[in-house]
Amino acid sequence: MVEVYDNALPTPLADKLENIFSSNNFGWFLSRDIYKNNLSEDNVIVDKNTVNTIQLNHQVYDINGGVTSHIFDLCELAINIICQNLKLNMVITKIRLNMLFNHKDILKNKYNTPHIDNKLNKDNYSLIYYINDSDGDTVIFNEHYSEVKTNKLSIYKKITPKKNKAVIFDGSYFHASTNPINFENRIIMNVHLKGDINERK
Repeated sequence: MVEVYDNALPTPLADKLENIFSSNNFGWFLSRDIYKNNLSEDNVIVDKNTVNTIQLNHQVYDINGGVTSHIFDLCELAINIICQNLKLNMVITKIRLNMLFNHKDILKNKYNTPHIDNKLNKDNYSLIYYINDSDGDTVIFNEHYSEVKTNKLSIYKKITPKKNKAVIFDGSYFHASTNPINFENRIIMNVHLKGDINERK
């Protein structure tokens, strides 16, 4: 299940998010798409097309650790509006912002490290909200988590970042980001949600 929505938020709010997260005053932290010591985990796949890259991130909220950023209220507002528009009755379990830059090794058919956000519970979903226009596709694969690890992936869908676009999908499916080539950066809000997507309001 992959659902894609354009114009997910009112334009003034979408503009506000882009202005804040692309500002020189906003705090970003150096990270990786997947840390190298986690590449052997069973929720990660490394294949011939994988490029492990550095990125910037900003942790906002985790249901176990609580709020970790001053922009939580704004992010929560945006997520709640998206969920209300989609008639989703879900609980936010994690919010994180990611920024990727141009990368010399991202060529045709290359992508960052494929991974899953949740490997056990079918009621967990991933929501990606695109803060700005870019060309670093989100790649969603046909394969999902199982006890038998595979290194063979087949692409189900590619979603090109577009400001104010949102995509929601089953958190058990492998997916990967891609660094931009033609744009300076790619900024997204990554959200984990828990609930039954079939129980629409």
